[in-house]
Order: sequence, then structure tokens, then C-alpha cells
Amino acid sequence: MAPVGTAYRASTSCKLQILIYCRHKQDYISICRKLRRGGPICRRPDLMMFLGPQTEVIVNTISENLDLNQGGVSKAILGAAGAGLQSAVLAEARAATLQHGEVAITGGFNLACREVFHVVCPAWDNGGGQAEQVRRLFHIICYCLEAAEKRKMRSLSFPAIGTGNLSFPRDVVSRVLHSEIHAFSRRRSTRHLRAVVIVVHPGDTQTCFTREFKGQAGQRHVQHEAQESPAVQPLSQSQPTSGEKIPTVSSGDITKEASDVIVNSSNQDFNLKTGVSKAILDSAGTTVETECSRKVKAPGYLPGPLIITSAGLLPSRAIVHVVGQSDPAKIKDVVYSVLKVCEEKKFCSVSFPALGTGQGGANPTAVADAMVEAVVEFVRKKHPRFVHCVKILIFQTTMMTEFHKSMKQREGEEVEAKSVFTKFKGDDALPPRWEAMKGDLVKLFPLTLGSQEYSEVVQEFTKTSLTANIISIERVQNVTLWQSYQLMKKQLEVKNKHTNNEKLLFHGTGANAIGLINDKGFNRSYAGVHGAMFGNGSYFAVDPAYSAQGYAKPDASGHKRIYLSRVLVGDYTLGRGGLITPPSKGSVNAADLYDSVADNPANPTMFVVFNDIQAYPEYLITFT
Repeated sequence: MAPVGTAYRASTSCKLQILIYCRHKQDYISICRKLRRGGPICRRPDLMMFLGPQTEVIVNTISENLDLNQGGVSKAILGAAGAGLQSAVLAEARAATLQHGEVAITGGFNLACREVFHVVCPAWDNGGGQAEQVRRLFHIICYCLEAAEKRKMRSLSFPAIGTGNLSFPRDVVSRVLHSEIHAFSRRRSTRHLRAVVIVVHPGDTQTCFTREFKGQAGQRHVQHEAQESPAVQPLSQSQPTSGEKIPTVSSGDITKEASDVIVNSSNQDFNLKTGVSKAILDSAGTTVETECSRKVKAPGYLPGPLIITSAGLLPSRAIVHVVGQSDPAKIKDVVYSVLKVCEEKKFCSVSFPALGTGQGGANPTAVADAMVEAVVEFVRKKHPRFVHCVKILIFQTTMMTEFHKSMKQREGEEVEAKSVFTKFKGDDALPPRWEAMKGDLVKLFPLTLGSQEYSEVVQEFTKTSLTANIISIERVQNVTLWQSYQLMKKQLEVKNKHTNNEKLLFHGTGANAIGLINDKGFNRSYAGVHGAMFGNGSYFAVDPAYSAQGYAKPDASGHKRIYLSRVLVGDYTLGRGGLITPPSKGSVNAADLYDSVADNPANPTMFVVFNDIQAYPEYLITFT
């Protein structure tokens, strides 16, 4: 008889025990009811589920409308847990629906687990939206793993998410689970989560899942009770793994990175306390500063391009401190040297800031090319066995485009008979309502009359005294502009220490400007065309009637156009003519500026922003 399940120590670099169990096509509801009792779940001696008390968290797939009676798994879990589970889901969601990729966490009620993570997964689209659906599946798995660790759970079980009624291909789900569980294990030093269980259907599905994990160290079969599974021992050092080396560009705070290594751009004495270096040393604690000083002052020390220290209070394992450079050729050498050291020290992942772009003043495009070229060259020449994840953390929004272009130019270059892949990570996620772009960076999608999204836009457009005959509403999907806007939003949240930075505002314009705005966003260079009473920036109105009257110029057919826009007003003050940036807040730091200006800060009807990525043209409304 084939084994009920297979337990894998998926690789020696993976700190989590991964167990794959076959769920036979029996009466799932009656099996789930047995979760109310302790001990392993057995319908027959050869049919076992590793759920209930064996995992403290169960992941449950639910529909967008939160009805647990829809879907075989969620219905079975509801029947076992009791009616209170449905009420808890609705209370946790605080809404009638959840979007794809969102998660509601409840207690286990009559189940023997501690908590249930209810996830909303999209259906598989054979019409071209697969990349977005895979991205959301990655997000769901990552969120569940992170949440389990933060909530001090020791074990978690996933179903083969999406392989049932949602029609995800089995090999896709198995690859995503395999990739994300391993990535999580590499980037997190988990203190609590020790075991991940994947519950799958028999036959091809099980074969597909076990094949994905097969070939890794520590495989063994499990045919009896759960206690036969090997204990998970924490590893003192990462071991080599096979697979593709992936340079990644994303936004974020490098001091929060859980990569094995983070890179600190410093000075020749390795005591720089400005910019990113100051943030790293402050977050790491005084022990790292002391360690740097001790290494530099040690007898026989020879000045070099880098030193390695512990990470102190940071989540990474080590910090590589490098002598900062502004020459792109030298930046390339620095990146290459860091990667060599990481490989020699058997580190698996490393995170860089955008070197030389701060006080060094280096050109972001040249830096992007230099850093990406260094990664590509390192993989070609060294064929690394250990380093497999290289991240470049971008905090300044204006640099994202340069790095994106540089990495796109190298997409498809052959390295070890495999491609060096580039990607933008979860922080830059596209809105769940967006439709598949099919390779386009900019696209307009008409909203369906009567849809929820259409009604929401109409409600905003007509919330004041404006009466209009709406011809069409189009959603503007501009990938680069959206990502840049989201990065700016994160910057303001960090700078202002609050999240109340965004408003929905209106911008009227003529038909001749539509193409430019859709492609490039709102350009402050045009300030003054219709007046610049409060500064030379892009103007947005609170009341759509104001934009409609003077600024939405009709075309030959009498059609007018207004954008319903997301605008990052942040902290604002009174504007005045001639401003090209917002005024200073008057603090000790002269560079600490307001984010926007208004006509009347106490009761604003008009806002002006001075950064082209500070507003996103979300919907184009055509009306008469």
C-alpha cells in the first residue's frame, strides 16, 4: 500500500519540517467532525489527516462573500467548528466581502486547532491573468506563514489551495508552496513555527507535490502515527541549495530585512552615522558600532573595502559594511566583492541598499546598471552554491523606474542554462480589481454600468451639487505609475508617522491631455496654464463641480473629462503664488517640508502637489 503521507526535511537550509499528507476522497464532512476529538484523525487505519491537535493553525479557503457553506472544505470545517465560526469570520472581516488575497483570522471554536486562517483565493483564469493569480497565491501563503510565526504558532496546515473548484493547475500550486515555504524559512529565523503540513488529494496531485519536494535532504515515509515524523532541529548554518539565483528589486526598510546579510554603505573607518548607515547602526545597537571600532583598531588591521560584523538587534544574521563609492564601476566591484564573501561564508541571501545614490550623488540609472551587472557577472563566473537570493532595497521612489529598466534589459540572459529572473515584490502589489495587462504597462478598462466599482465612482462624482450625464468611466491601469505612487505613499507614512495621507480628489482637463496623463501622470510643468495662485504644482479639487466648470474643457462632441484621482496630500499648509516646492515646516531640519499646500488649510477645497508621482489618475470620467 502506498504511504499515507511523506515527511520531508525539504532541504538542509530549510528550518521547517514539511509534511505532505494524502486526503482521500471520502466523506470530508464526517472526517472533519472528528477534529472535535483529540488524537490523530483516522477514518481507517490507512486514512489519516494531519489536522486538529497536530497543527495549531488550519488554513481554510473561503469565497469572497464570506459564506462558509460555499466550498467543500469551508463547509466541512464550519460543520465541525459550529455556527460560531461563521459569525466570527463576518466580525473579523468587518465587511460583507473580502478581496482576493485577503485573510480573516478566527479562533478554532469546536475544532481542536487554536486558530483558523480564512483566505480568499482567486479562481484560475485561462484567459491571460495567470501571473496576477500566482502573485496573489504567493501573497496568501507568505501571509499565513508570517502570521503563524508572529502569533507564536508551532504548526500550520495548508490545503492544496486552489486545486479544487478554483481550477489552479496542480503543478503551479505545488511550486508556489515549495518556493514560498523555503523562502520564508531562509529569510526568517523562526522561534515558534516548526512544522508545515500540506494536505492534498491522492493520485496525481500527491505525486505532483511530493515530486516538487523530492530530491531534498532528509526524505522519509510516514505510515504510522504522527510521532514517527522526524524532529526538527535548528540549523546552525545554511547549507547549499540548487536552483536559480534571483536578483530582486523591491521597496522597503533595510533594517527590517531578514536576509542572512544586509549591506551597510559606510566610510573608510566604518563609523558613518548619516543616512541609511545611521539607520542601520541605530537599529543594530551599540554592540555593532563597538565591533566595527574593534576590528578597525585591531593590531595588524589592513584597510580594505569591507568588514563583516554581527547583526546586533537586527533580524539578519550579519552585516557587511562597505566603503561607500559613487563611481558606478567601483560600485559594481563592491557588489561583486560582497557576493563573493557571502558565498565563501555560506550565506544564502543578501540585501543591498541602492549604493551611492544618497550622499554619494551617483546617477540612479548608472547605479542600477552597475549593481545588476555585478549580480549577473557573479552568477556567470562563480556558479554559486549558497547565494541564491539577492535583494536591492529601493526607498526613494524616483529610483524605482531606473532599476526596473536596468533589470528588464537583462531579463532572459542565460546563466547556468537558466535565466536570471527579475521581479517586483509584494510591497508593490497591484490592486485586486485590476484586470490582466497581458504585457502592457498602461491600459484603460471601461467599468460595467451597474457594477459595484462603477457605482462607487458615480457616488464620489455626484456627492456634491454636480449633475452630469455620464458617458463612460474607465479605470486607468498604469503599472509603473502605480508602483511609484505606492512607494511615495510608504515614504510619507514613515516620514509623517501616520497613515492619513491620501485623499480622493478631482482634476478636470481637456481631451488633448488625456493620453499624456494616462501614460505619465500629472505633470507639474504645466502649472500656470490655468493659473498658479497657490503654487506651481498640479491642482486637485475636493468638489468635482469646481473641476467640471472651469477646467474640464469640452471636445467637439461636447464631452468633458475629469479624473477621480488618488492624491497624497500628507501634511499640508497654506499655499501662495510662486511656490515650486511646499514650504518648510520650520523645524531644525530645513529639508523637512510640508507635503502639499491648500487654499484654506482649515477647510480646504483645493490642494496642490509638487511631485509628479504624488497623484495617481485612477478613473477617467467622460460626461456632458
